[in-house]
Amino acid sequence: MAKVELLSPGGSLTGIKAAVAAGADAVYAGGSLFGARAYAENPDESGLLEAIDFCHLHRVRMYLTVNTLLKERELREELYSYIRPLYERGIDAVLVQDLGVFRALKEWFPDLPLHASTQMTITGEDGAALLQQMGADRVVLSRELTLSDIRAIRSRTDVELETFVHGALCYCYSGQCLMSSLIGGRSGNRGRCAQPCRLPYSLRDGFPGTEGDARSVSREKAAGSNPRGESGSRSMTAGNRSGRADGNNPRREAGCGRFGADQRNGRYLLSLKDICTLQILPDLIDAGISSLKIEGRMKRPQYAAGVTAIYRKYIDLYLERGREGYRIDPADMTALTDLYSRGGFSEGYYNQKNGPSMMTMDQPDHSGSAAASVLKTGSRCRLQALEDLYPSDILSIEGKTVQCAERVRAGQTFSLPGTCPGLKAGSIVMRVRAQHLLDTLTETYVDRKLSVEAEGHVVMKAGEPLRIAASALGREAVFSGSVVQEAEKHPLSAQDVRRQLGKTGDTPFAFQKLDVELSGNCFLPISDMNRARREVLDRLKEEILSGSWRRIPKQAGDQSIQNTLAGAANRSEAGIWAGGAPESPPSGTTDGATEGMQREGAAVRHPSVTASVLTMGQLQAVLKERSVGGVYVEVSIFIGQPATAPEAITGLIHDAGKRAYLAMPYIWREDVRRTFEQTLPAEKMKLFDGILVRSIDQLGRLADWLPLREVIADAGIYTWNTEAQKEVRMLGATLDTCPYECTAAELSARNMSGSELVVYGRQPLMVTAQCLRKNTGGCTHAASWLTLTDRMKAQFPVRCECAFCGNIIYNSVPLDLITAEKERRLLSPAYIRYSFTTETAAEVRRVLGGELPVSITRGHIRKGVE
Repeated sequence: MAKVELLSPGGSLTGIKAAVAAGADAVYAGGSLFGARAYAENPDESGLLEAIDFCHLHRVRMYLTVNTLLKERELREELYSYIRPLYERGIDAVLVQDLGVFRALKEWFPDLPLHASTQMTITGEDGAALLQQMGADRVVLSRELTLSDIRAIRSRTDVELETFVHGALCYCYSGQCLMSSLIGGRSGNRGRCAQPCRLPYSLRDGFPGTEGDARSVSREKAAGSNPRGESGSRSMTAGNRSGRADGNNPRREAGCGRFGADQRNGRYLLSLKDICTLQILPDLIDAGISSLKIEGRMKRPQYAAGVTAIYRKYIDLYLERGREGYRIDPADMTALTDLYSRGGFSEGYYNQKNGPSMMTMDQPDHSGSAAASVLKTGSRCRLQALEDLYPSDILSIEGKTVQCAERVRAGQTFSLPGTCPGLKAGSIVMRVRAQHLLDTLTETYVDRKLSVEAEGHVVMKAGEPLRIAASALGREAVFSGSVVQEAEKHPLSAQDVRRQLGKTGDTPFAFQKLDVELSGNCFLPISDMNRARREVLDRLKEEILSGSWRRIPKQAGDQSIQNTLAGAANRSEAGIWAGGAPESPPSGTTDGATEGMQREGAAVRHPSVTASVLTMGQLQAVLKERSVGGVYVEVSIFIGQPATAPEAITGLIHDAGKRAYLAMPYIWREDVRRTFEQTLPAEKMKLFDGILVRSIDQLGRLADWLPLREVIADAGIYTWNTEAQKEVRMLGATLDTCPYECTAAELSARNMSGSELVVYGRQPLMVTAQCLRKNTGGCTHAASWLTLTDRMKAQFPVRCECAFCGNIIYNSVPLDLITAEKERRLLSPAYIRYSFTTETAAEVRRVLGGELPVSITRGHIRKGVE
């Protein structure tokens, strides 16, 4: 049976060491920059170097997280100097989200293993195979995949696969969440997620409509003002923005379900339980997963140690005894629950697509384990312990915490002071802090000094230098010390020498065997023996660690970084992407996809103004607008329609003198791909002038859809920097979409000539595998809209995408960059896009005519994200 890696979190240097002590095969950790857990106690550079040495001395691999998106300045000025010392020290791999970072690291450090982060949203074989061709050694798959999905990927690629087996789940596909960023300014793509999915929401049918909203204001055409830099283009000036589009008259659509008030109001509708996969661990190993990953860099070292120790136990148990000998000890499940759980655990998405059993809608934080059952209430509350309780354990009773004062064994009864009026006989009291467990883990792993077993050999002969040799982990070091003196009174015994030289102290070694050869009456001062021991062990440590060290000739390193920076500067000056064809890819990257794009797209210039539509009513309104030169049609329009619908719709668009583009699904997993191909077989793709791709997986599929004249990468294929833009072009895109989280200055710095700017529309905040309708009222199997309302009364439209079994949550107000004149002038976008989602046909006409809603957002175009 193949060996599988247990990968543990290291949120601090202490946590890293605790995870190693508990049995991790590898540890992942962030540093002071570019990690997806900016608020963890991440080590600084010296701490990371110490951690690398510590891990390698104990034969554990150390991975660095650089799994955020980098701005142009950061990639140019900070990334190389941040990575180089860690690379030279022997970091085993770097975990990457940003395609520009991926490209730069491959150029600067060709032999550095790269792991594609789950933030890349890889959900199928196409993306996994593409990343392997690009040079990724491992792909961390999206958490939403089932075992069937994973087995399919494993059967068709041989890249290493990593999945999460324990810890917290995000509600949104990782890498596609903008909710924290756009409503709170803290970006998950920058490691600063504020966890809005752990807040209460209410839910109702329909969505906020603006049809007939008297508080919309007219935008007059401003003479001489030109948002697109073209003659005859529409320009708008801002009017009064007071008021709020509150959406009190939502439209309803066929297929909407009904909700009970208890299901929808003030509950934690987006909060998922943590996953625990002990019960299905054999299935995960047999599926061919290379690395089993524990989430938890934000949690205490005791958590990392405790979870690691338990998973180490059961991985080893299965590898040694197989399924017949695989049994879970209930005490271990209790320990995991005590360490952290939200209303219990689920097994994640491995054996189910979604559903309410995965949710914890009543409590989004640690709920603990069932500690005691209430026997009776009155002047004193009498309880029976369900688990062993210890002094300093903390119980949660009626929202308050009570500390245990004595040891109580399971089955024994005990009393609590006070009447506890809210409790009834049969109620279960939860333990939210298992202090005895934490103390045990601290003593066993956190405070434990790990030592590397070593053997030594000492030769002492009067009149000759002391010779000491030490060996460990297949390496040896030798040191010749001071000349051994002839003893005048008390010669050294072998026991004396062994006792003194065996004091390894604060070194990472401990002698398990130390042979001593004495010839004659020998004497050597203790200080000389101590120096000899230090020297030989320092040499042994260096001998062991040096096997992982790398060196970059200074001139080669300087030239590499200069080439990258010069390339970015040249691209910025030349503007080579304006309507041009993609650059030639590395050999074998996309099986000739981009070559076909060059032949078909070299003479194509993208329309200056485009619009994306979600309904036929929106499409009909857009077709009447002369300034719009291209239309993106969401694939959901074709679902359930006659087989001739693609011909009919593209025919309408072409008859209107516009280009027809297909907007692909946001997620490209196996079941989505099947549904898509049933709706739009490969021959139907030729009807479109181009496609809007929304995932790296789809970039890996381009060869199947040729010939296409254009491939536009949507905003979720992030291009925060010029290196990312270049990589996206290498993968087949002819154009990218400006990311939503960059300021105008940041967008300008990463080049605008080959980018389309979304100037209007509700931005997608979350793309989810969960369905709010299914989880709160039952699935109706019909596409529909819901309204999600937060504590601040902001209303977020939710699209139930039943064909692909998931939701898209949109921003509560549309983006408006049309009237952001200062930013518009700075960017001078060659291509702009209107994005229509909840709008009626009348609203589409008003927006295109210059009449925008009162309540809008500028997004991050001015302030940006940290």
